Amino acid sequence: MTSIRDDFDVDFVVSLRLERIGALSRVLEQRSILIPADVMLSQLEETRGDVAIVGYHLQTGLKAELFPLRPGDALRESALARRVRIDLSAQTKHVRDIVSILLSRATDLDYGYLTTWVQQLGLAVAWQLMLVEARRLGALVPSDPRPDQT
Repeated sequence: MTSIRDDFDVDFVVSLRLERIGALSRVLEQRSILIPADVMLSQLEETRGDVAIVGYHLQTGLKAELFPLRPGDALRESALARRVRIDLSAQTKHVRDIVSILLSRATDLDYGYLTTWVQQLGLAVAWQLMLVEARRLGALVPSDPRPDQT
């Protein structure tokens, strides 16, 4: 049986010195990805398995997995040597647009209609993240919008 991945995430191989963990955590936070420095440190110190350090982009739900480069790890050394720089900010343009609409027109929107379509399109997680972000920025959006019953 073949399975198809239906999630979208980004995997990073990181060469991370212990003294730089706090700086990385702050840079990620500025980009709305919350991974506390103590969580990173705990994962780096764990040697019983090879587990990624995981964070989620607050506005899009995009998962970022950080795979630390460990001594003698030829596969990750090779991946790091072949790294490609990409700009992920363009992928959040629609999210920024939607949040700005929620900020400027929150009381005028038909949330039942929107929620119905969000559910039909399978976008509930992304929609909830956008509502949370809009509320954080001061939008008066309902806490639990219900789909239309028609």
